[in-house]
Amino acid sequence: MPDEPEPEMNANPESADKPAFEWPSTEEFGAWLKADPKNQEWWLGVIERSLKGEYGEITPEMRAAAQTAVTSRQTARSLELVVDKFREFRETAQSPPGAMTAEERLARCNAIMDELTDALLETPEPHRSNFLKQLLPLRERVRALKVQE
Repeated sequence: MPDEPEPEMNANPESADKPAFEWPSTEEFGAWLKADPKNQEWWLGVIERSLKGEYGEITPEMRAAAQTAVTSRQTARSLELVVDKFREFRETAQSPPGAMTAEERLARCNAIMDELTDALLETPEPHRSNFLKQLLPLRERVRALKVQE
């Protein structure tokens, strides 16, 4: 973090017993971010707002670092969604007999394939291509399935 001026001491006697604010060390801040996913989400919100100029101008270096953080998080979210959809597909395809009819299972698998394809359209390269190599043959096999009566 860039060097910031220390906050001014408050001359209010009611706060005299409170310790002066100190910026956390990089290690402490990192530990706080990792302690709870909500902390990271909150901090990414601060970063996104800083990119929009809500906190005033930022240096080009800070802008580049902020954009990298936002892009990394967007990529991670996309990948989480894709992995979740693959998992949902596997669980649906492997669900025990009687859990749903064959027609329902096939319809659900096709719907998940459509959702997965949509999610991959929002996934950046090279991840998109890597997942599409796995998805397209599977999608063709699912599309070729017919329910036997």
